[in-house]
Amino acid sequence: DDYHHPVATQAGAADTRAMIAAPVVIRGKLEGVVSAINPLGGGIFSAEDLERLSFNAYLMGLMLADTHGL
Repeated sequence: DDYHHPVATQAGAADTRAMIAAPVVIRGKLEGVVSAINPLGGGIFSAEDLERLSFNAYLMGLMLADTHGL
């Protein structure tokens, strides 16, 4: 029942029932966020889901630093 801005829903986005997010850090600086909504099968995200997303966000930061010479 958290507030959800109606613009996304009006544009055809899926209802957000559950969400997780993890920071993308490049050389110690927050550069972005990776997020996911609505796990397959419904319900909520598990601690393992968050751990997996966090690790992938970490890898993304390393990849972006390497690719862009940051």
